[in-house]
Amino acid sequence: MEYTVFTNLRVTGDLKADGTAAIPAATKTRAGAVKMAAQGGREESRPLKGERREEMSLERVMETARGELGQGEVPAGSNQTKYGRAFGWDGVPWCVIFLWGCFREAGEKEAFWGGGKTSSCSALYRWYKDRGQTADPKEVRPGDILLLNFSGTGETQHCGLVTQVLNGAEGWYRTIEGNTSAGPEGSQTEGGCVAQKARHRGNIVGVCRPAYREDKQEDYSGHWAEKSIRWALEKGLMRGYGKGSWKPDQPLTRAELAVVLQRLEGEE
Repeated sequence: MEYTVFTNLRVTGDLKADGTAAIPAATKTRAGAVKMAAQGGREESRPLKGERREEMSLERVMETARGELGQGEVPAGSNQTKYGRAFGWDGVPWCVIFLWGCFREAGEKEAFWGGGKTSSCSALYRWYKDRGQTADPKEVRPGDILLLNFSGTGETQHCGLVTQVLNGAEGWYRTIEGNTSAGPEGSQTEGGCVAQKARHRGNIVGVCRPAYREDKQEDYSGHWAEKSIRWALEKGLMRGYGKGSWKPDQPLTRAELAVVLQRLEGEE
């Protein structure tokens, strides 16, 4: 499948205490003009993520989602997206369909609803729950899918992919979501674009945990730093080299250190 995508965006900002916080200010992370589809922007056609590094399947899914930041509905307010067209059902609410597209493009379609299709948040959660692939909202980690509610009713209204634990103790997580608002204002469930968000545990009504391939960093098992390595993985600070390789005794390069520091600042 070939996607039409926008220039990558990185979105940064402060957390809000109302559980609907966004990370509002957009800055360019690659060459090219920033185009926000939420305002009916014009699409730029190119293949999505043509080059694949050897890395964990979890990382591939997250990188695919990051590559879609800024994409949205054309025309604005129509629910019409490239994800809906690929899915075969366009013009409908598309937060689940967006995640389906990310898993499919990353080569992990079996990890999402067993390779099938759904556009329903509640059906998505039931599928994972029936297979024992859910988690406690207090134990969220990168790669989980959050089911969210913003009205206090407890129903599943929206979903997003966790990319980082911002503050586990206080219950803040960074997500990438489809069909949400570009900033802190506007609809969180019908916002019309792909954006990076900070979500609070108080809005989580379910946590799905897909069975990713190659996400076991087995070469650190029994290592003296295993506990610290697991902490770094759960926080999304370090991700290893893929295919079960962490290389715990390999020196850290300055480039790798820079990436870790950037993630600590929450600016990746």
